[in-house]
Amino acid sequence: MSSPRIVSVLCLPARHPYMAKLNRDPIRFVNPGTDYLEDGHLRPDVVFNSHPANSYDVAHLHFSYDRTPTSDLESFVGGLRARRKAFVWTCHSLVSNWGSPDEIRRFLYHQADGVITPTQGCKRALEQRFGVRASEVRVAPLGYMLSPR
Repeated sequence: MSSPRIVSVLCLPARHPYMAKLNRDPIRFVNPGTDYLEDGHLRPDVVFNSHPANSYDVAHLHFSYDRTPTSDLESFVGGLRARRKAFVWTCHSLVSNWGSPDEIRRFLYHQADGVITPTQGCKRALEQRFGVRASEVRVAPLGYMLSPR
């Protein structure tokens, strides 16, 4: 039996404890411990200079984008397209701690090669707000989380 193919992921952000649980075979983050969105800006030139196109298979955006200017996201996605890299967006919720406008989610929804959400309800809400995508929105439940007590 052969080993599973390792998928190298440029994860934004990768530093979150939730994501650290996923950084194991067959998934490997090329940027563990980083948060390129920490200050509310995404600087594609810094990301792409730190992680050349041959170092990852797919880019995954999932947290902290909600206070990033749409222009930063447009430059990032354009850079991925120029490098022929797949782009996956996980929409954890349609509610933002930062009050981000729907324009950001609409942009990501239509630009992502794949969209993931944790619930059927979020999937339905995305499709109602932004239309049905050519590629299906995938539901990946978060599963049971232990009480912090």
